[in-house]
Amino acid sequence: MREKPRRYEAAKELAGIPLQFDGKEFGYYLDRRPKDFVPPTDEEIDAKHEEMVKEWESLEYQRLRKPEYPSIEECVHALLDDKLEELQAKRLAVKEKYPKPELPNGN
Repeated sequence: MREKPRRYEAAKELAGIPLQFDGKEFGYYLDRRPKDFVPPTDEEIDAKHEEMVKEWESLEYQRLRKPEYPSIEECVHALLDDKLEELQAKRLAVKEKYPKPELPNGN
């Protein structure tokens, strides 16, 4: 996900059915809603949104790395020109510039 998750996306994921959105509020398509459907509460939506934002923030290093990694074209040329060591050096420089954060459990 390139953009920071919105509350609407948390509601949509929790609902598991299509939602409509008018720019301010979201609602459920009545014709697609199962009879036994119970919409998520605001608290559930807020908790899910917070979880999604934390996950998105934890992957910032990936978003920063991507534009600086060698392109597919550069990779192909490195393979054909036998320059894999140079390619790997470029990749490692990007990884060092934007290191993967350590997780709280040490992984």
